[in-house]
Amino acid sequence: MQDLLALEKQKGWLELAQHLLDISPAQRDQAWEKLAEHAAVELLNASSTERDVMTSLRYAEELPKRFPSLMTSKAFIDKRAEVGLKGYEACYDSSEDATVCNQRFFGFVSVDRNNTALAMKAGLLVMRKQFHYFAIPFFKVAVVGKANNARECANAELKDATEAAVKLPDSDALHAEGVAVRNACGGRK
Repeated sequence: MQDLLALEKQKGWLELAQHLLDISPAQRDQAWEKLAEHAAVELLNASSTERDVMTSLRYAEELPKRFPSLMTSKAFIDKRAEVGLKGYEACYDSSEDATVCNQRFFGFVSVDRNNTALAMKAGLLVMRKQFHYFAIPFFKVAVVGKANNARECANAELKDATEAAVKLPDSDALHAEGVAVRNACGGRK
């Protein structure tokens, strides 16, 4: 633990994140959790100021897999969302196959299903980059099963995406998701 604290003092965020698992699970106390949170947030901060947003995105995707407790940290969740939105925008801008970005992005959002703001922003980003109905899985995360979804349901872009999705053939999975969003937002409009 002393070595990890020395890396924190030196601001060696990547090396610190790489060595956090050197501490055995039985010794991972509250101080270790706080150190993991600090290292993860600072690693995202440092990498997001660099030119390679895809590296930052990889950290934002991988850190919760290695350290699941990070998903209870508001500071990490907020920074992860910021980095993710920038990273996936770059993914859409540089990819010839947006479906790859969609799949990765949906997986990213799904890790934090309680983050309605992230799901809404993700849906809006997808709408800017693709046909509107491709945003419906993200909007579904934002509204389906949520008690207080009135603000999200009033969003004009969500309504446009929902309308586009329900117009798809019944056999299309996005049609069913559009119906689910429409129902969560008060049924037919």
